[in-house]
Amino acid sequence: MSLIKKILIIFFLLFPISNSFGAMVTEVQNDDVENSTTTADFLTGIHFNKDGTKMFTLYQCNSEDSDNCYVNEYNLSTPFDISTKSYAGDDERCELDHGLDSQNRLADLEFSSDGMKLFTVHGDHVGDDADDDNIYRFDLTSPFDISTCTFNHKTTNLDSDTFQDGSNAGDFIEKDPSGRNKNRAQGFEINEDGTKVFVVMMGAGTQNNRLLEYQLSTPYDLTTMTLITNAGINLTDLPTTNVMSIRFSANGKRLFGVDHNTHKVYQISLGSAYDTSSYTLDGIVNINSLTSDSVAEIRAISFNTNGLKLYIGNDRDDGTDNRIYEFDLVCPFNIITGKCPSITENSDRTGMAEAQIELAKRAITLSSNSALNRLKWIRRNKDKQNLSNQNVKLNLSNSQFHLLKKYQHAFISKSTTSKSNNDSNKNYFYWSEGSVSLGRVGDTSIASTKEAHTNSLTFGFDKKPIILIKIIYLNQQTFQ
Repeated sequence: MSLIKKILIIFFLLFPISNSFGAMVTEVQNDDVENSTTTADFLTGIHFNKDGTKMFTLYQCNSEDSDNCYVNEYNLSTPFDISTKSYAGDDERCELDHGLDSQNRLADLEFSSDGMKLFTVHGDHVGDDADDDNIYRFDLTSPFDISTCTFNHKTTNLDSDTFQDGSNAGDFIEKDPSGRNKNRAQGFEINEDGTKVFVVMMGAGTQNNRLLEYQLSTPYDLTTMTLITNAGINLTDLPTTNVMSIRFSANGKRLFGVDHNTHKVYQISLGSAYDTSSYTLDGIVNINSLTSDSVAEIRAISFNTNGLKLYIGNDRDDGTDNRIYEFDLVCPFNIITGKCPSITENSDRTGMAEAQIELAKRAITLSSNSALNRLKWIRRNKDKQNLSNQNVKLNLSNSQFHLLKKYQHAFISKSTTSKSNNDSNKNYFYWSEGSVSLGRVGDTSIASTKEAHTNSLTFGFDKKPIILIKIIYLNQQTFQ
């Protein structure tokens, strides 16, 4: 490849990227998601199904009894676009009162990876009983069909020493100076295969905030839960004041949490996937610095499947304005400048990079091929004075269509063959040059599949005896 082509390719690659990292997190929009049963419940959980066509919301259920506790469902006409939501209706929601034992203050919302199980957590920092805090499991008869939810089981004695003391997160402090129990479960997450559970326990004020890690000997069975003592995070050391919902990145190597009091989002990198025994705080972002709206109290966090969208749930002090804020991220599962993961960790990002490189190569090649190929034809055929030429190629990336290449001349040449040189055009040579490329570029071990369509057509004529090239050039390229 010539030096000029190499320089041009570098220019094409760098130019569109140069402005890409102006902000790691950019607000797209926000929309209200009031509970249909009462406007006084705080939004505490957000979750999407795998393809982003359904969104689910959980509310604190802040009432004397639990007969109005629901998970609501919204249909999204555009995947992961909250502005296209429509409420699925009361008949489609999940009634949680089956297994809540007249308790309230629910937080966080999680599904199993197959969408057949739904989880939430209940917290109570007033009572003294070892069973005041619970994680609940509900089962569905079909993936993400929450209208079919039925209570299956819950944890037992989550506030006991067995489940609270002896880990890296620190021990459970029994009482604060006012006499209140200092434990309250208000964040929950489960790993992809259902063998680990992570619970945020909040202490009164700024003390004793902890993230505990548990092992499940039977996937998704909360009755088989045991505390992992060589793991866990003392959240007060970060520091935090009131962490609520938590989320992991798709590969389990990053953990995110929202701080209810300070309106901040924490990003933590783990030494190993779904393992809190080794971690580093990447940084903290204040949501109020990202939106023109006044964010009051954030309680919920979620991502889309590829991690390029972040969703934060917010409510006003009286719970009458529950809103979800949608943000675009520069790179997946990252909100901190300088902490973007390697593109090889995500096949979609690798595919996008490869497509951009291929786009630059094709743009340079097609921009120069028409003139260069015409000059080569003239040089080869100048003695014969046979300078009219039609050269349009059809290139198919898909291997199953290779047979068509043998017959491409039959249906391309008809549309590009010039008129015979009669008296009206004997002083001119007519020619065309170009290619039509389409098809799918297959996936690799590090890159996802890419759709590529390229059209480049040049039409011209040369006057005898002096070569005068007049070109009409059409060039269109798209990558998906």
